[in-house]
Amino acid sequence: MIRINELRVGNLLRCNSTKEYRQITITDLLDLSESNDAFDYCPIDINKKILLRFGFSELPKDKKAFKDKLLFQHGENAERILWSGGCVLKPSDNGGYIIIAWNILYAHRLQNLYHAIKGEELGYE
Repeated sequence: MIRINELRVGNLLRCNSTKEYRQITITDLLDLSESNDAFDYCPIDINKKILLRFGFSELPKDKKAFKDKLLFQHGENAERILWSGGCVLKPSDNGGYIIIAWNILYAHRLQNLYHAIKGEELGYE
């Protein structure tokens, strides 16, 4: 079950009845606020396909830093953010990484975090 305080208009969720992905609307949020039973959506697990559709690119595995976990980046240079195994990171000035958030396992949480960091929507193609 998704809590309403986790959602924003535009978050990507999966419809339980049709299994299709859909960006939620204000009407969907109002339905959820009135009755959790009527809300026919569930979170989407983050995987390679989802990250690529959000505009991330896959990076070569960094065995030392990420222990063979998949590594993806969005953006370039100092503006880039990385996702690996549920952690969202930014490169630090000393060549390492700063963990911004962890346990980001669902698409809507990644969208919300991206919006909080960048002040813009994370596009889905």
